[in-house]
Amino acid sequence: MILNVDGSSLDNRSVSGFGGLHRNDDCVGYCCFCWEHWFSNIQHVELLAVYHGLKIAWEFGMLEQLCYSYSKSAIKLIKELVND
Repeated sequence: MILNVDGSSLDNRSVSGFGGLHRNDDCVGYCCFCWEHWFSNIQHVELLAVYHGLKIAWEFGMLEQLCYSYSKSAIKLIKELVND
């Protein structure tokens, strides 16, 4: 299964949102989601998109996922150790 996610923010103190799509490798969609999130920044909503997408996958028993995001910084935060 493949999870595509994205987040959007008008600015750092305004309305933000995120969403995603679970699909198979033939591009058949199984589940999509979107949320509005108030007063957040783009980094936060990008990470929320990944979190909620993986949480939904887990709840539906889709335990093996490839996750795609355009946010290089979110991917870096997830993959690498981060200093406090």
